[in-house]
Amino acid sequence: MTCVKPKLVASALFAFVVATMMVSTVNAQTSPAQAVLIELEAAIQNAPDELFQGDPVTYTKQQKDALVRKIDVVISMMGTGENRAAINKLENDIAPKLTICDTHRIRARSWLSSTYDYEAVRTFSERCLGLINEAITLARQQ
Repeated sequence: MTCVKPKLVASALFAFVVATMMVSTVNAQTSPAQAVLIELEAAIQNAPDELFQGDPVTYTKQQKDALVRKIDVVISMMGTGENRAAINKLENDIAPKLTICDTHRIRARSWLSSTYDYEAVRTFSERCLGLINEAITLARQQ
């Protein structure tokens, strides 16, 4: 039978309590705008890959991951009080990639599929843009 050292148990318990407190502190400090952006990230991550197959067919996993990283940057900006820069990034970088777009200019091109079920793409786009607009409105109120 092995004997457990009290100091080891105490330090493990302490680490668990500190980690739990850190997670709850992060959640408590999340602003309403950041919470909306976390919801946007989940929508993108859970979206079918077919929604992101552009013309020509692109790397959907990389696009979804890139959008999530861009949103993480915006969440961090909001966390440090850089709301104006965060709003600019949402409006000028993220929103165009989630907008159904007919232009062929590289920087304005949507990352959404032009060949997949139009209604599904439109519904997804509207949901994402709605979340972006909600986050922008909330960020402006802070």
